[in-house]
Amino acid sequence: MKKILLLISFFLILSCIASANEIRRSFKGSVVDSATGLPLRDVTVSFYKASDTSLINFCFTTPNGNYNMELHVKDSILIIVSIMGYNDKLEKQKETNWDWTFDEKNIKLSKAPKQLKEITISGGFIRMKGDTIEINAARLKVLPNSDVSQMFKKIPGFEVSKNGTIKVNGGEVSKILVDGSDFFGSNPGLVSKNLKADMIDKVQVYDDKDESGNINPDNTKTLNLKLKKGKRISMFGDLIAGAGTTDRYESGVRINSFKNDRKLSVIANSNNINDQGFDFGFNNWHGGSWAQRSGSLSKYVYYSNKNADANSKGNINQKSDLAISYFNEYSKKRKLSLNFGCNQNKFTTLSKSSSENPINDTIKQLANNHQSVNGKAAEFSADMHFSKETDTVGNFGFGFNAAFNKYNNNASAIDKIYQNITLVNTANNASLKQTQQQTAGGYFSYWRRARKNRNQYLNVSIKSNINTNSINTYQFVTGKFSNFNFKNHNDIYGSEHLVQVTGALPIYKLFKIGSSIDGYVMNNTNDAMVLNAANISKQDFVQNYVGTIDSLSLNFYNSAQQFSTKLFGAINKKDQELNFGVTYLNLVLSNQNKTTNLGIVKNYHLFLPFITYGYWRRSFGFARITFEKAVDFPSFNHLMPIQNLTNPLSRLVGNPYLLPFEQWQFAGRFSKQNVGRFKNIWTGFTLNQSDNYLCYINSINQSGISYRTPTNLSGYFNENVNLDVRFKLTKKLDLGAWFSERYTITPELFNQQKNQGKNFAFNFNPKLLITGSDKLELDFGFAINYSDYQNNLNSAVNYKQWIPGCEGNLRLNLWKGSELNWDIDIYDKRAIPGVGKIIPITNLYVQQALDKDEKYNLKLTCYDILKQNITLVRTVNGSFVNIAENNQLQQFFMLSFIYKMKGKNSEGGGAAY
Repeated sequence: MKKILLLISFFLILSCIASANEIRRSFKGSVVDSATGLPLRDVTVSFYKASDTSLINFCFTTPNGNYNMELHVKDSILIIVSIMGYNDKLEKQKETNWDWTFDEKNIKLSKAPKQLKEITISGGFIRMKGDTIEINAARLKVLPNSDVSQMFKKIPGFEVSKNGTIKVNGGEVSKILVDGSDFFGSNPGLVSKNLKADMIDKVQVYDDKDESGNINPDNTKTLNLKLKKGKRISMFGDLIAGAGTTDRYESGVRINSFKNDRKLSVIANSNNINDQGFDFGFNNWHGGSWAQRSGSLSKYVYYSNKNADANSKGNINQKSDLAISYFNEYSKKRKLSLNFGCNQNKFTTLSKSSSENPINDTIKQLANNHQSVNGKAAEFSADMHFSKETDTVGNFGFGFNAAFNKYNNNASAIDKIYQNITLVNTANNASLKQTQQQTAGGYFSYWRRARKNRNQYLNVSIKSNINTNSINTYQFVTGKFSNFNFKNHNDIYGSEHLVQVTGALPIYKLFKIGSSIDGYVMNNTNDAMVLNAANISKQDFVQNYVGTIDSLSLNFYNSAQQFSTKLFGAINKKDQELNFGVTYLNLVLSNQNKTTNLGIVKNYHLFLPFITYGYWRRSFGFARITFEKAVDFPSFNHLMPIQNLTNPLSRLVGNPYLLPFEQWQFAGRFSKQNVGRFKNIWTGFTLNQSDNYLCYINSINQSGISYRTPTNLSGYFNENVNLDVRFKLTKKLDLGAWFSERYTITPELFNQQKNQGKNFAFNFNPKLLITGSDKLELDFGFAINYSDYQNNLNSAVNYKQWIPGCEGNLRLNLWKGSELNWDIDIYDKRAIPGVGKIIPITNLYVQQALDKDEKYNLKLTCYDILKQNITLVRTVNGSFVNIAENNQLQQFFMLSFIYKMKGKNSEGGGAAY
């Protein structure tokens, strides 16, 4: 604890030293119309250095026309007051060495179609256009050859992390469009690293919205980059090839072509260094909307097929990707996109874990598991999207998609179960799983709103999908009491269909009412045939399997039919909104076992009320609170008694009386920028409560085989709080801090008695951030992680754990064309019993240009220099304390060659960058 106090004191002292002798200049005033004298809202007040006209900061006027900004510079300052439709106003303040306040009441702006010629800085830096913020990229001072991510760092309110995540005013950017199209897929970082800053004319920022036109509760943003007319590149991209120690390699090529409204991209990548490669995503934006099922907690459950096996990666991966993306916008606002992608991953994982369960005061059960997994996953996908704007207030779109997935997983494990020190059961478990899936689907969407009222609209979405899934599972288990060798062949044929209609009508001024109706149907046929091996003592997956095991051979027919109606009302003003309503859900689950002629039909009727209030003003910030009810329905396997076919040591028994998992949630968030020295404040919280929490009754027989039966228990509670702040110390030095806290009460049954597990945890991560133009970036901070688990019936599983650490990243441009990037993480995990230790992980790369134009580059990567990369975790699952250790990608050194293709303007101009 003393160490923690010393660290906090260190940051406070450093803050005081850095803030000493700082000039504080306060600017405030009001802006009015020169003709009417009425206040003007959303006027941009921009502050520039007079010496080089580089932007310092900006703000917007409130609904009363007021503005307030505090700066910490002594240089001469240019102040530009601007708004669309009015002449700009220029003020100049001389250099000063003293704190003072500039206060000018009633700055008068006159209406004019053009900006005043005497303003030397042409055009305002930031404009409000409706609900969109538009930034004039030409006003940003960046170094030559800077990419878009480096340009973002120059815009107040923008943050770019070292992993490519982009935030605007505390909200994460979900996608970046290029001239209105999502050309590079769903990875914003890929766009920001591919485009050069001097290609961009305007940066537009707007909030993501739901089907009702309301701001997304997560406050995510979309950016649209408008290219300069002379910067539509004929072809550009890069190529990388590298080889290193321990047989590590990386290779990739990106070729992009921009010509008028046509965009074409070919991307290929292969590596075995756990690099994600390229996130294709390929959700090209056409103005349509996606149909969504109702009932989830503000996190839209997109229509998707759930039969795909998600376990397709390990701790060490060899990935290969290839993708082609085409987008074109034709006359009459017609948009067409075609995408094709294929990827393959060969993966391996080595892990070991220990789980301890104190059954009572004198007996405890210990389970040890050592597992080795290797596998291969491959996927092929293709899609087509077409959309057309029928006029300025309507559009329609349709599309098709198809995919083929293949997955193989070969695992071997040694399981040992003890009661006290007596070995109860031991098993050598070898398994092989082979999965093959084909899917095909399509969608149609139509959207239209009234010309004179944005609150009157109609949206229709239809989606349909069919799939086939073939699974072969081979298992060889040699136990203490018996051998079990079998093959399970499972064929699944399914389809899903979803129709959603949403509309709204204005009632009085800003008040509207609306309705959203959706119908959802899913059908699955599941044929499982389980065969016993001819020679059960032979560990051979390809031997003959001739003996039918009738008790495990099943034929299921599952169907789900959901009908929901959402009635809502909304009051939408420019700076606040109130949404309220109720969703009625009717879900029918049918599970028919054709083998045993057993069937279950469950009919659920639920009402889910909700209310949301949001408020935002430039002077106040953004705030939102939500109170709602949501539900998670039982699956077919939860209801029908079945056995676990993939692990005979763990059986699942269904519960036909299981109730839906209903939750009440209260959530809120707040964000604010430029409060004194605070650059950004963001906080959010959620509270969840349920009286029918879905959990499991665990029981164990004398052979060590465990049985899990789902049930409902009352008393579930979950609370989360997050806080993120950024504090400006000097021009180049910021202090950031991230804090998160979680408290969860989880009900469970222990020896037929209701039990409560209480888990409290928090993370505190203060960090210093130093930015010296594009030459230097340094992030260094401490991480303090604390967890406390308490069980009211079983104190033997209780524990408290402190894990301190530090994290650092240095990015340095040593000279032209030379870049150094260094990461270091050190965590003290000695609190984890048995395996705990201090884990230092440091990575480094140096990149050097070989020519004047920086087309040819060499990159030296030193990964995990200390060879300590490993994962250690202690968690509680029910009445078990689990300690797991996993291997990770470890030390290698690699030399890579990078070639950057610098294309020419498609209009015949010079080099684009």
